[in-house]
Amino acid sequence: MRSDDIVNVMYRENFPRFSQSACAQRLFNSEKAMQGNKIRRQIAFAELRSATSSVGSRRKKLLDDHVNNGLMMHYKASYKSRS
Repeated sequence: MRSDDIVNVMYRENFPRFSQSACAQRLFNSEKAMQGNKIRRQIAFAELRSATSSVGSRRKKLLDDHVNNGLMMHYKASYKSRS
């Protein structure tokens, strides 16, 4: 799932609370932080997940899937570079 898709879901479900650019900025900052060390990734993911979990579980699942796919791709790339 692309980052744009997550932002659109966040925006639709939080329309009264957040602007679309605020949702995009929050996701971008969290993804950027997740590129750092493991502790920073966990903190960024927890912050983003708690900020987007108030309405329902659909958004949490989208976010979980997105982060898990991103982390898997990151680990595969780092494994290949070591080989």
